[in-house]
Amino acid sequence: MYPAKYVPNPVALTVTLSFIFVLAIVFLTILYLALRPKTHSRRITEIYLSGEGEDVVSSHTPSPMNMYWTIIKKFFNQIYRELIEKMHTGSLLDWASFMLSWFGLLIILSIAITLLVTVFAVLIR
Repeated sequence: MYPAKYVPNPVALTVTLSFIFVLAIVFLTILYLALRPKTHSRRITEIYLSGEGEDVVSSHTPSPMNMYWTIIKKFFNQIYRELIEKMHTGSLLDWASFMLSWFGLLIILSIAITLLVTVFAVLIR
């Protein structure tokens, strides 16, 4: 191992390193400006959405998101109504209590699983 050297003036070291970084950035900027293409040509392509061409995308078909919400509202209407009318009150306190109850349940479940795995591991030994 090489012994660590003491730097007598950390301010001078900081200024020197900053100057070296500025010089490197200036050099790389000049190099980029010298090597970049002079003409700015733009590539014009057709619209590419979801792997389909413009003729397919412009057809009148429902989006997958609309189909998803239609299925949710039609077939899971009771669950949807329960979520919207009873749980979605707009109050931040209601949301926080709902999330804390779920997080609390997950924490209790994880503690119980950890204890079971620990007891099982001790019994197997």
